[in-house]
Amino acid sequence: MLLRHLLSVSAWAEQHRILSSRGSSEPGPWRTARAPYLRAIMDALSAPHPARRVVFMKGAQTGGTEAGNNWLGYILHHVPAPVLAVQPTVELAKRFSRQRIDPLLEETPALRERVAPSRARDSGNTMLSKEFPGGILVLTGANSAVGLGSMPARFLFLDEIDAYPGRDTAAVYGHLRRLHDPRIAPTKGVDGWNRAQPVQGPTPVDALVDGRKLRRGLKLWTVSVSTWKADLYRRLWLGRGDAEAFPPGWVHLPQGIEAGWVKQLVAEQLRTVKDRRGFARQEWAKLRERNEALDCAVLARAALWLLGADRYGERFWAQLREQVANAPLQQSDIPASGNVAPPPPPQVAPDTHRPRGWLAPRLGWLQPTSATRSWAGAMAPPSGATPSTAPSPWARARSPSPASSSLPWPARWW
Repeated sequence: MLLRHLLSVSAWAEQHRILSSRGSSEPGPWRTARAPYLRAIMDALSAPHPARRVVFMKGAQTGGTEAGNNWLGYILHHVPAPVLAVQPTVELAKRFSRQRIDPLLEETPALRERVAPSRARDSGNTMLSKEFPGGILVLTGANSAVGLGSMPARFLFLDEIDAYPGRDTAAVYGHLRRLHDPRIAPTKGVDGWNRAQPVQGPTPVDALVDGRKLRRGLKLWTVSVSTWKADLYRRLWLGRGDAEAFPPGWVHLPQGIEAGWVKQLVAEQLRTVKDRRGFARQEWAKLRERNEALDCAVLARAALWLLGADRYGERFWAQLREQVANAPLQQSDIPASGNVAPPPPPQVAPDTHRPRGWLAPRLGWLQPTSATRSWAGAMAPPSGATPSTAPSPWARARSPSPASSSLPWPARWW
């Protein structure tokens, strides 16, 4: 028993750890020689070592998470106790459980016999909780205050802490609140599929303003990133054939773009996995660590959806082209630093057609604005036509609401 407790984490991994093809590019027995720099770090996590806090500052894909998984297996096998493993979010904790912890328990014989299968009744083995003799492994996200404070733990495993949400997120929300810029739409990406409403909200969230927490201080939009990733990949697969024109939705990339950026754009793959009940479902998995270009493309597509491109179709693009032509951004409008100043309002030709009927101003209750005049001028009958020969769109519009009968106001398009 004493010798077993003197075993180091690296020695335990060499003797017992089996890497699964689900979570490793080199499945098979663990070999520390493949990453010798991890030996000292793992040994510092061993029970006999005097260190009580081990910090590993590392680059991406250097084996740090797998070294932590070896430590978890070591605890389950040799030092049973309550363990809390924290990922940046609860959703990432669930993914970590499926892709890393479940293969660790299933492929390592020394651990398989200590944790009951998840399908067994009253097994104590769920996606975020693994019971074993003498202890329990609980997985949670740094964004869950309840999960972080719900249990006492002897061992704490914090993974990917640079991605943890916290005061920084609230401070960003506070900064956006101070800007008061209608062109900015604060967003938060969530996993999952929502094709009918891929952007939801806005929902009030707390913001940190001048060091003080302001409840419901900012309105946040929620973006279903899986839906927009699938939309982008579908458009990347479009072909031209022998046609000279590009098909609608074609992804245009600028000349001279770096290969690394393109790799980021396609850094994830849609895979079919099975949940703990055996049902198949689809989820996006990283092929590479860096995917900033893909994230930016997803958020840009969500912003386009918010502006009404999907709702109004070609009318949206025609109106946008007209506004850009009438109010081009001049070089003098771009400051040397800081935020770009809003462009000047477009020059609108005098409105010579005045719609008649229910929408005409009566007794001052409806005063035309620059936005309504611009839209009225765009929808007015052509010159020389009469109401009897050219049906007026105003007669078909039964509501002055821009969300139901017209495009978004031009001021929102910049």
